[in-house]
Amino acid sequence: MLYNFYDFFIIGLGFPLFWIFSHYLLRNWDSLMRQHVNLVLVAYLATVLCLNLSGVVLAEVARIWLFMLPFPVPYAARSVHALLEKRGTNEVLYMFALQYMFILVYKLRLTMIVLPAMLH
Repeated sequence: MLYNFYDFFIIGLGFPLFWIFSHYLLRNWDSLMRQHVNLVLVAYLATVLCLNLSGVVLAEVARIWLFMLPFPVPYAARSVHALLEKRGTNEVLYMFALQYMFILVYKLRLTMIVLPAMLH
């Protein structure tokens, strides 16, 4: 079941976006729980946890749970915005470059696995 989290968060979101989202949650958990927005976040995290622990879906989680991938993006965007104000554009450009490299490597990995299988 731990693979579901890996597949959903690391593969689906991408490691850089997952890291930014996690970092934002850990730094701002207290203030998030005092806002009205917290219901969406709590519902999202509870849904992901319930889907994972139920064991209903054990394969291709990133594809099947695709409808839930946009929810972490606004929280990650807040973190990126704060980072832009605090440190400037260089760090954000590094994160975007890392996300791009992650997508590129993942796509190449899939191509190397799927393409030879299709040719045989």
